[in-house]
Formats: sequence, C-alpha cells, structure tokens
Amino acid sequence: MTLYQRFALITALFPLLLSIGILLIPVVRSYADHELAQQAAAKSHRWFWGHLLSAVAFVFSILVACCLAVYLHTTDVFRLAALTVPVMAVGAGLLAVGLGADGIGPLAVRKAGYPARAFFDGSSTWVTGTFIAGSVIYGLGQIGLMVAIQHTSLLAPGVGILVMIAAILFSVSSAIPSGYGLYLVAFLAWLIYLPISIALWSLTG
Repeated sequence: MTLYQRFALITALFPLLLSIGILLIPVVRSYADHELAQQAAAKSHRWFWGHLLSAVAFVFSILVACCLAVYLHTTDVFRLAALTVPVMAVGAGLLAVGLGADGIGPLAVRKAGYPARAFFDGSSTWVTGTFIAGSVIYGLGQIGLMVAIQHTSLLAPGVGILVMIAAILFSVSSAIPSGYGLYLVAFLAWLIYLPISIALWSLTG
C-alpha cells in the first residue's frame, strides 16, 4: 500500500466515524425545545456514545488535514494548506468540547437526581455558543484547505466545485440547532472527503 493510499483510507474514515456518531444520537427536532432534548437524552447509551464518537471524529479530522497538507507540501499552495491545519484544530477542539458537554452533561445531571432539562436550561448559551464558534472556525479552516486543493490537479474541475460548495454548506449546516442539521453535516462530509479519498487512492508514489 502506498503512502497516498494510506492517506485515502484515513480521509474516508472521518465521514464514516462522523456518520456513525450522528446516526447514534437520537434526533432532536429543535434543540431550543429543551423538553425534546430531555426526551432524547433519556436514551442515555445512544446519546452518550453518539456524542462521544462525533467528537472523536472531529478530532480525527485534524489527522486528515495533516495528511492533505503532506500531499500539498511540494505545491505552491502548501503555505495556505499549512495555515488551515491549526485553524481546523482550534475549531475541532471547540466542536469536541461542545459535543462532549452536550453528551455527558444531561446524563450527569440526571445521575445526580435532577431532570436532564436542568442542564439544557442552564448551559444552552455556553454549549451552543461553543458549538457555533467551533463550527465557524472549523468551517473557515476547512474551506481554506479546499481552496488549496482546488489549485492542484487532484480533483477534476467539476468535482472540485462540488467539494467547495459542500465545504461552504458544511460550515453553515453544523451550526443548525436541530438533529436534522447534523444529518446534513454527515452527508456533506461524504461529499467533501469521499472524492478526495478516491483521488488520493489513484495516485502513485
């Protein structure tokens, strides 16, 4: 297996992990409705593992960004690619914190003998703010990385445009306060990273 084929497998693993995590999380139509969120959190195992795996997926995506930066290290856009990695890392960290707090917080509050809604009522500003900030920062870094890739011959022009549009929509969708928004995030992650994974697999060297 070549180095680029290893990069291809790593790249494809991110949307896979993210999709599994998101599918595990019970759907909350609107996170602004704390009663709905409390009902979803009652499915404690799915709630916990879904949030945990989604958080791990975003942290894992930094490895993907590093792999793509290595691919770009001999190109004229390497400097741009290198700058995107720390930006994505900060965004991924904030997203992981938000997902971790949302996954553990209501279960811990319920364990202490209080309704899970108490967590959502008391932390909505902090958790939502952290998640939105992470979405914006991560999205900017990811878009920057896709811009760098557009300046190479890795993707066909039409595919490159699709990937760029998906990256822009990804940054918006991840901030939608609904479980259905998370499904859109998972779908867009495949649109972004699967074509890149396939293209990397076909490279030699």
